[in-house]
Amino acid sequence: RLPIQYALTHPRRLPCPAPSFDPAQTWELSLEPADRDRFPALSLGFEVARVGGTAGAVINAANEVAVGLFLAGEIRFTDIVPLCQKTLNNHTFEQRPSLARLLELDQWARQEAGVCAERL
Repeated sequence: RLPIQYALTHPRRLPCPAPSFDPAQTWELSLEPADRDRFPALSLGFEVARVGGTAGAVINAANEVAVGLFLAGEIRFTDIVPLCQKTLNNHTFEQRPSLARLLELDQWARQEAGVCAERL
């Protein structure tokens, strides 16, 4: 809540109704496996990390296009991950690309994501 308050009242500061953080206080933290069906972007991220190579550059470019299309109201939020996945599936994977090749793939992925978006 506090970051939201800072964003809304910047540069002023209002009194915060939340209790102050006490680092000496005992905290309980429990972690559970993420539900990959509920969070499909997580599965896609793990896939990209596992594959490596050109996958990261392609998914990054596709995601930037997808988010831009969503913010422009041209696709739904739930279309972002499928659009990124389709773009990733349409590219030819390379394990050790040069910088020049990564830059080429970035441009290709942006164009391909636009084409895939038209088919949604």
